[in-house]
Amino acid sequence: MKLKHVFLFQVLASTINGGLFILAPEYNLSIYGVNDISAREILLAQLLGAALLSYALVAWYARDSRDSLARYAIVIGFGTTHLIGLILTLFATLNGTINAMGWFACFLYLVLAAGYGYFFIKPGD
Repeated sequence: MKLKHVFLFQVLASTINGGLFILAPEYNLSIYGVNDISAREILLAQLLGAALLSYALVAWYARDSRDSLARYAIVIGFGTTHLIGLILTLFATLNGTINAMGWFACFLYLVLAAGYGYFFIKPGD
């Protein structure tokens, strides 16, 4: 496995989810069973979408970079983000805050956390 492939998966997942949260926040939240959505929740979803799109840009530009301290910092940052996201989404799915679609989000977080965790332990391609 190459770090470039993890970055490209990040680009794909973050672009799709980020775009949906920005352009169709009510629809995307409803997929996860979040209903009766207020303007505040729409704004928070759109801000999440913006963050996801920024992750996609960072991953896109880091994909072909050489091994460096900056690239290692990106691995640590993304890995930490996805590990925390996995834990929070797992709890939200288990306690019914979000519906069974939460398992898909857990899967995405798990794949990305494991990918970045691998390159945290074994730096370099």
